[in-house]
Amino acid sequence: MVSRDCDFIPAEYHERRRVRGMVRQRIASIVGMFSIMLVWVGAHYYQISSAEAMMQDVAAQKAQMESLAIRKAEMEQARTALTNLQDLMGELAGDRSLVSVFGELSQRIPDTIVLTGMQMYEPSMSEYAVETEKPSAAARTPIGRRNPRAARTESPAPTLMEIESMRRGLTLYGVARSIPDIIDFAAALDKSPAFFEVDMDVREPTMYAGRAARRFRMTCRMAQEAAPKR
Repeated sequence: MVSRDCDFIPAEYHERRRVRGMVRQRIASIVGMFSIMLVWVGAHYYQISSAEAMMQDVAAQKAQMESLAIRKAEMEQARTALTNLQDLMGELAGDRSLVSVFGELSQRIPDTIVLTGMQMYEPSMSEYAVETEKPSAAARTPIGRRNPRAARTESPAPTLMEIESMRRGLTLYGVARSIPDIIDFAAALDKSPAFFEVDMDVREPTMYAGRAARRFRMTCRMAQEAAPKR
């Protein structure tokens, strides 16, 4: 006895079903690929965001380090300035007071002498000295022709040689009625405990306040303590 299976479903139906299955598989594959791509893009974007955040953090740290370096340089400059000021205060603490210096001058200057200029030198002033020894135009002008106010303020600029040789020196410029008055003034300063090594330079005659006078320049050194007299 022979049995035969009979299939009454059209062949087109089986073909359409097979095609639909293949389409579903391909759609599922495409969706899977898109899902993987989305996951990869998300992970890559997260890595890029993290890298950008790290770069911003590094830039902020670099800017902070530059700011700290600038502040450090400013603090070093302030420290240097304070150190110099402290050294200067230490030097001034051991120096003789200017009040006593001017007091000694006012007590020992005679009435026949008028001071027209005064300069006080310190070793640290050598950087401000002029390197020429030529007298200025104001120094070459006779005192009688000068403005009285200008005569009290203008004085020849110190030279390097003068500053290096004096070491806390005082230079006085003035006019006297006669040479003996200048000698007496120098002797009075030499007897003072505030001054020593007094040296005078008598210069050419001039006119002051309508009278004949003698110009002079006197240098001496200022002592921190009473200088021993010979």
